[in-house]
Amino acid sequence: MIITHEGQSYDITNWDEIKDQILHDIGIGVKAEIVKQIMSMRIVDTGAAGFKGSIHTAVQGGELVITSSSNYAHFIEFGTAGRRKGVSDPFGESKPPNPNRKMPYDKKTFGSAGGPKLVEGLEKWADRHGFTTKGAKFNLAKHIRDFGMQPFAPFRKVLYNDKIMTKIINNAFRGASK
Repeated sequence: MIITHEGQSYDITNWDEIKDQILHDIGIGVKAEIVKQIMSMRIVDTGAAGFKGSIHTAVQGGELVITSSSNYAHFIEFGTAGRRKGVSDPFGESKPPNPNRKMPYDKKTFGSAGGPKLVEGLEKWADRHGFTTKGAKFNLAKHIRDFGMQPFAPFRKVLYNDKIMTKIINNAFRGASK
């Protein structure tokens, strides 16, 4: 099978045997680029145990699946809408204010006797950055509720970038054609 991508032709004679390997190699490249984005935007301050360490790739049924096991990945990728103003997405999608948005509390502890806790990622971030009292954490959560959080979109900044994806795909096919 000859595959042409961006003007480069690749002679793949054993496609059925190597397609999963190509997807795996693309996944490795995508994950590395996402981690670069996270580090360049300085949205992580806990090292491999935090958000950047939660990114996983897998080939399942002939498809590449890229996920994050972090419980706050969605907030970093898409941001949150605030009650007082919407948050503009870097990809042109606008999120209007959501007057029904609740505080960013952990649903498991919301009705507990000890009182609600902030979502795990925010709780840890707040502790590391000097928001140590319940009042300070409440004010932080209230600010996020009212004004939202900007989307950083590290996944989409890689996956929607033609230059980066072309480089990753070319490298994967170049390796497979050897």
